[in-house]
Amino acid sequence: MKKAYEYYNESVKEWPIDLKEHLIERKYLIDDINEYTRFSIMRNRIIYNKNTLLMEIAPTLKCNCTCGYCFVSKCGECMSEETEDAFIEFLEKRINQGVKTLKVTWFGGEPLMAYDVVKRLSCKIINLCDKNNVSYQAFLITNGILLTKQIVENFEKLRINGLQITLDGTEKFHNKERPCALTNGFKTILSNLQLFTGKIKPIIRINVSKKKLRRCCKSIKRFERVSPMYKIYHVFSGYFNK
Repeated sequence: MKKAYEYYNESVKEWPIDLKEHLIERKYLIDDINEYTRFSIMRNRIIYNKNTLLMEIAPTLKCNCTCGYCFVSKCGECMSEETEDAFIEFLEKRINQGVKTLKVTWFGGEPLMAYDVVKRLSCKIINLCDKNNVSYQAFLITNGILLTKQIVENFEKLRINGLQITLDGTEKFHNKERPCALTNGFKTILSNLQLFTGKIKPIIRINVSKKKLRRCCKSIKRFERVSPMYKIYHVFSGYFNK
């Protein structure tokens, strides 16, 4: 982790000056803070806190995008009900050991390709947590393609109070790096973002390559212009070496 942090710190020196200034001005990049030390402290607090349990659940590894940089080995299976019940049994043991707060991140693959699993397991988790006075909240990482009005409206019931959606820069670059069965995934995602008119404010993640750095600033400005409409208030940037 420390080596990765040092690598990213060094790579930023190669970024265009106007891009760095724009990101620093809007607090996407932060000067004079050792984020690795801060992260290590937060991580240790979580690891050694017996009252809080953080879980990541992949209901499926299926995905409707074929991103070239994705590290997930795709397969067509979804989580079985036997596995769901095994998770609930594990969770019940941890609650009996003193867990008072549970935070779940749904990811994949594309978790919405197994939305039935997300709904069914969420209900089991909620019932168990409510029965034992355990605080529960969830976060969803999705590509945004399969979002519908009904799914978004159901998030509150499932206690999903945040989500991350990836838009990799410009329309042309996004559709090239994150191809999907749809002819224009970028426009589909932008359209689906209009479904968020309530409390949930999606986090937009941008993965940046060396050859597209100069266009990144243009993309961020575009997202900032539409944020009042789409209720987007955060933009994160990742970096991969291509």
